[in-house]
Amino acid sequence: MKRYHGNEKVGPGIYFNVRELVFRSVEDEGRLPGGETDVWRQVPALVMLVLAPVLALAYVIFLPLVGFLMLGGLALGWLGRQLLHAVRAAGRVLSPAWQPALAFLGRGRKKEDAERAKPEADLWAAEVRRALNETEPPAAKEKES
Repeated sequence: MKRYHGNEKVGPGIYFNVRELVFRSVEDEGRLPGGETDVWRQVPALVMLVLAPVLALAYVIFLPLVGFLMLGGLALGWLGRQLLHAVRAAGRVLSPAWQPALAFLGRGRKKEDAERAKPEADLWAAEVRRALNETEPPAAKEKES
């Protein structure tokens, strides 16, 4: 088989791109697609007569097989995720709650410490509450009197 490069002028025939695994039929004299790095080989017509039924048989056999394999892969992926989730949940349930490195040496806070730890009153919030309570709608004031 003779070797050609992309964009090279060739005669009529069937050409095979080695890198992309593509067949290209050229009816009249013309140029092959691609650049200088693309390698094309001319395939004789007798070889194509033998190769075409073999390629068709491979297509007929492997197309349904690919569908079943993809469906099986999706099902196994879903099953694996569910199983992983179940194993992690079981690990959380079965893990002990005892933490030996955790020590409670303080015995709780004293009353003075608890009073000092109280947050200071928010003066702005108190002012806003008072202002909102003062501005009641007039209808509410009339009902009260």
